Amino acid sequence: MSQGVENGCSRAEQLGTTTGIVLVGCVGLGVGLGYLWASQGSSKQHAQLRQKARTYWRPTETRHVPQQELSGDWRFFQGHDTQRVDAHTRKPAQADAWYAEPCEYDNKVLYSEPFVTRDQAEAWARTEEQRQSQEHTKV
Repeated sequence: MSQGVENGCSRAEQLGTTTGIVLVGCVGLGVGLGYLWASQGSSKQHAQLRQKARTYWRPTETRHVPQQELSGDWRFFQGHDTQRVDAHTRKPAQADAWYAEPCEYDNKVLYSEPFVTRDQAEAWARTEEQRQSQEHTKV
């Protein structure tokens, strides 16, 4: 009977060693294939990955993309260009919606409500600017 127990233990040790070697080999293969796949990417893909990494580490900043433009004292951008969230729901910005915020605005929440078009966001910003200037003249 002791011979059967010893035989079972040696098999378990062999199985553990084999499983460990296979696991390490698979991880190595995965890393190697990932490296080859990444090295074949274009510089544009590398830039996109870099931008995603920077966005992850600085989630309150609005990403700079061609669609994000400055108009006077306002910045206009679409929801997929920011990591900011809605102040009331704490949900991410709507990807295709347009938003407006003053250039000096620096907060984790969105400044404006979502707009369907950029023109609507610009019209809202003009109205907001007029409202703020009227408040300053009253004071």
